[in-house]
Amino acid sequence: SWGDATVESHLAILAGTPDTHIARKLGGAEAARIAGRAGEVVAAGGVRTREGRTALAAFDAELRDARNSRNPGATADLTCAALFVVILEDDWNS
Repeated sequence: SWGDATVESHLAILAGTPDTHIARKLGGAEAARIAGRAGEVVAAGGVRTREGRTALAAFDAELRDARNSRNPGATADLTCAALFVVILEDDWNS
């Protein structure tokens, strides 16, 4: 599904490049740690396997805090931009 593809894309981008929004709030080391955790979710199968979905749920819970400081917002922006290009190219329904 497009939803699964969106989550997988977000995880792949985050695993490959630490999020600059997190780095700005918490520092580069924490952004790199979170990127590593995203990579672990991908390695566990992402949304395609039970283990991956379990890892994703744990990762999602880990990212949530009262100050929203672990929000991978820059990665989300890149993911949304990529989806926008797909929509513009009219590949959404293919």
